Amino acid sequence: SLQFATATTMPYNGASNGSGASGAGGGGATIVVTEGPQNKKIRTGVQQPGENDVHMHARSTPQQNQQQALMNKSNDDLRRKRPETTRPNHILLFTIINPFYPITVDVLHKICHPHGQVLRIVIFKKNGVQAMVEFDNLDAATRARENLNGADIYAGCCTLKIDYAKPEKLNVYKNEPDTSWDYTLSTREMQSTGSAGYHEVQPSAY
Repeated sequence: SLQFATATTMPYNGASNGSGASGAGGGGATIVVTEGPQNKKIRTGVQQPGENDVHMHARSTPQQNQQQALMNKSNDDLRRKRPETTRPNHILLFTIINPFYPITVDVLHKICHPHGQVLRIVIFKKNGVQAMVEFDNLDAATRARENLNGADIYAGCCTLKIDYAKPEKLNVYKNEPDTSWDYTLSTREMQSTGSAGYHEVQPSAY
């Protein structure tokens, strides 16, 4: 059976931090960060309008157990295919397995910022859904990797595989909720540069 110690909910409506959109209202997916014995599990539920509480069941259904077995096999296969050879870095490479729900910079920021200050996020979708998250220091990146690697953003899907990335800095030229965000600059400061695009990261290079 599954045991949960505490849970906090964070409304998600697809808006990015700093974009000016409110998280109130609507019936979108709600991120539920659940702390277990190892402080590592992330679970989410999809709430309908008017549901204020997150309902968590103490027992897993056979379907959930089957889904979890498939996800574990997928994670094991991916780890065997990509042995870790990259040295520790303050930038992490996120691979999202089975991305059933949209992955935005806001979603990634919400799960990462409890572990340290997030400077920049870039999302790219050339090999499935991947993202790079730049923290302000190595310790924060290490904490995030230790706590989030192998966890699900949403129950039964959006499983995180996290490796250290190679770049020393991410270049973000435009704040876009679906692609990239620089949390060290305001949107107005980004627009004043006159840049028309965002930095495209090539997955094959990392």
